[in-house]
Amino acid sequence: MKKQSKKIIVLLVAIVLIFVGAMISYRIDTDNGNVIVQRISITDAKGYEVSAKLYIPKNARETPAPAMIISPGGDCPSDIASPWATEFSRRGYVVALADYAGVGDTDVNIEENYNASPTGTMELGTIYDYLKNSEFVDGDNIGIAGHSMGSLYSFRTALYNKVKICVTDVQFQDEVPTYDFNWISIIASHDEGISSRIGDVTNILSDPWFCMMYGTDRIEIGKEYGSWENNTQKIMYMYNMTHQDDQISAKLIRTLVDSVMKCMTAPKQISTDSLVYGWKPVGLFIAIIGLVMLLFALASLLIEEGPFQSLILKDANQDLEVGLPKKSPQWIACALLLTFLPVILFFPGTGLGAILLPPNIYRIGFMANGFLAWSIFCAIALIIFFAAYHHFYGKNHNGNYRSYGFATSNVGEKFSVSYVLKSFAFGFTIFMVAYLVLLLLFKYALTDLHVWVMSLRPLSKYRIGAFPVYYISFMPFFISLLLASGVLGRNRELENKSIGASILVSILSGMAGLILLFIVHEITMRTTHPFIQTNMAAFFMDILVSVIPEFGIAMGFSMYLKHKTNSYIPGLFFSIAIVTMGMICQNTLGPSFL
Repeated sequence: MKKQSKKIIVLLVAIVLIFVGAMISYRIDTDNGNVIVQRISITDAKGYEVSAKLYIPKNARETPAPAMIISPGGDCPSDIASPWATEFSRRGYVVALADYAGVGDTDVNIEENYNASPTGTMELGTIYDYLKNSEFVDGDNIGIAGHSMGSLYSFRTALYNKVKICVTDVQFQDEVPTYDFNWISIIASHDEGISSRIGDVTNILSDPWFCMMYGTDRIEIGKEYGSWENNTQKIMYMYNMTHQDDQISAKLIRTLVDSVMKCMTAPKQISTDSLVYGWKPVGLFIAIIGLVMLLFALASLLIEEGPFQSLILKDANQDLEVGLPKKSPQWIACALLLTFLPVILFFPGTGLGAILLPPNIYRIGFMANGFLAWSIFCAIALIIFFAAYHHFYGKNHNGNYRSYGFATSNVGEKFSVSYVLKSFAFGFTIFMVAYLVLLLLFKYALTDLHVWVMSLRPLSKYRIGAFPVYYISFMPFFISLLLASGVLGRNRELENKSIGASILVSILSGMAGLILLFIVHEITMRTTHPFIQTNMAAFFMDILVSVIPEFGIAMGFSMYLKHKTNSYIPGLFFSIAIVTMGMICQNTLGPSFL
């Protein structure tokens, strides 16, 4: 009874954390009630649905206000760009955060594709038309800004829709505008995307197309090339940061807001020294901690006190001793191999994802497919490794599916299909609780769960259809990784350590190589340039900041349930769902969804 009370207390604390985090996020989004935030769905000229997150300051209901369209970077849904939206809306601007074509809940319209059509705006033009015809928007004062690929889409939109200002943060090339608008370019001096194309980022200062647009042979940082009064202002800024920093950099956001305020007067004159956007990710981080606590506490209650008690296997592994002798030369060699194998396969796996995976089956964008291909490469290597271990050592030391952590019944009983099915029902229950939390946050707190480049939000109808394919495809990776962990005697360790230590061991042993890779990438990128710049390698390493926690929580959940039930199977199904959800809910849909 005492243990049950502790679990209930943890559950209640988790709910409070989710609520507090959501309230902080909501208060920042709405400027303490001064801004109305809502999700909108617009139908474009061809009948495709376009989604966006709309910020309407209350002052705009009385006097039409200037507006900003903001597009996040590649594969990122609208909420990722909330730091920019927050600072504009609290100054009285109407803001539309765009889910561009294939992102969030926006359909894929091939005629709007940036690369397939010279006039394709990825549906930003549709959002522009919506704002232009809204009674709360001053139609003569609309600006647009974008990060990464969103920069390209923003400039393209400005070519065919009259704006006062366009703000971009990457190198690109497009048509020459047929009318005057202010163009501000804010470049990161360690931008991994630019450096992969032109080497030294400062080479952009002599880029022929940019210099032609600026009317000079070489661009000077911070120099004005034009006039705000005539809507011809062009300025390039360069700050010491990386590509991904652009979304959260205070320097960039101050420059962005200040530039817009110079050509479209802010209804509320708030100094750019006053920035509050950082509190929203703090709130969402608190909510994420609460959600993780909720899932672990709920899983424990359902297993130990609820309808899934039969998943606890008694004495399932006590007659079995598997794993190499700890700290023996063989153990050390295998530990090093398992640590660095994911790193060795990282670049060929992520680089070949878009090539190897058929787009008519794997219909999410290249980033998700890259990580999926990497996981398949790892699974193949881990299975070969484990088969060799079992052949030369495991089978002579009680090695079987039970001793490797995949027991489905007590000692002396046969393999149980019903145990597997009940484990699936357990995982499905936990996943639906997590999904319900996402739905509630999305509907009532009007936010997804995002921190920096990670975003979790409810799935659109297309993504729900893609979920089973990616779920099944990630399964070999998790099964092979859990099997391989037994080579190091993790099963024995879990019997002898606390639950917290078990989770820590699983995360560090499984993710150590990737954590080291991410650290090396960040150091080299911020001091010189990414040490590998081919096949979008730098961006895949950037995304490790979200992939590592997702995979870490998934592995930790598996280990936690192993500790509780003496089998990996009860935790396996939900763990795979965590990673699948993280991969498919934010990446761009492919054209095959047409």
